[in-house]
Amino acid sequence: MKKSNYVLLLVFISIAFLSCEQSKKNELDQPLVVKEGLLYKDSTSTKPFTGRHKSKVLDKVIEYEVKDGIKNGDFILYFPNGKIEMKGKIINDKNEGEWKYYLPDGTLQTSGFYLNDLPESTWTWFYQDGKIFEQGNFKNGVRIGEWKTFDQYGKLRVARKFENGMVKDSTVFN
Repeated sequence: MKKSNYVLLLVFISIAFLSCEQSKKNELDQPLVVKEGLLYKDSTSTKPFTGRHKSKVLDKVIEYEVKDGIKNGDFILYFPNGKIEMKGKIINDKNEGEWKYYLPDGTLQTSGFYLNDLPESTWTWFYQDGKIFEQGNFKNGVRIGEWKTFDQYGKLRVARKFENGMVKDSTVFN
């Protein structure tokens, strides 16, 4: 009898602990304060903020990591419905690596890469059904090379060649 009471007590404590953790995850932080280009927990803080921050901006929730007052790590912006609007990484306050952008229903809308806060490499835009709408490359934030635009059926409709962000050639397909 005593052993079963002990087990029940452990189960109860575990459930209570998990409930507290879950409610803490859903809590929003107060907005961080920017002083001299660094993020602080509040206006009276003397040490730049370090940790995960989650707050509301207009009707959306934003969540990101900060180290020594500078955004570093995962970044997620949520639609009001709770679904992810965009996610990626920030290194030293700059977008880096793969970023994904979604529609309010959770469908992937755009996928691309950043290097030093500028679009870089292949970027792809999608129709709501997941088929590719447009695809092309960036170099230092400027469109380069061939960019293709497709119709809803996957058929190539427009091919454009870019040099230094300017269209040099364009072909429209029937």
